[in-house]
Amino acid sequence: MNITTTQIKALRKLLSKEDKENIALHTGKSKKTIENILQGDRYNDQVEELVLITAKQNLAKYFNIIADIEAKNIRTISVEEYRKHRQSSVWSEDEFYTRYMDIYLRLVSLKVEDCETLWQTLWRDYKDIIKKPEYCIDLFVRLIGVNDVVATRFYNKEVKML
Repeated sequence: MNITTTQIKALRKLLSKEDKENIALHTGKSKKTIENILQGDRYNDQVEELVLITAKQNLAKYFNIIADIEAKNIRTISVEEYRKHRQSSVWSEDEFYTRYMDIYLRLVSLKVEDCETLWQTLWRDYKDIIKKPEYCIDLFVRLIGVNDVVATRFYNKEVKML
């Protein structure tokens, strides 16, 4: 596998002792050999591939934990704040705008018809957008067709219940 010593050492930090033991078990290598590979002293494509897969799985778990924490600690927003943000020229220059558009394009095909269903979809699949009230409310406005007052009230109600 094409992986540098620096990269394998960085991935090592995402692995638990149990992960390393599982990799050793699956590859038939000793724990010492696995550790040597993780230190960059030896190379083994099979082990490196399992390390990468396991690290990605762990990273996804950590990301979900962080997303849950962030989603439960978000602020409410007023209709005026939403309108001000929506009218500002920085809307499309924001680094999160690309993510917002990606989510919007994915959800357009779902034909969501009510706020509750959209909220459940966002909570299940796109928690990162919930922490951005302006974007989340805009999805309600654009996808369901409710006005910004209704969308803001619904968003604030859901946020308070988290």
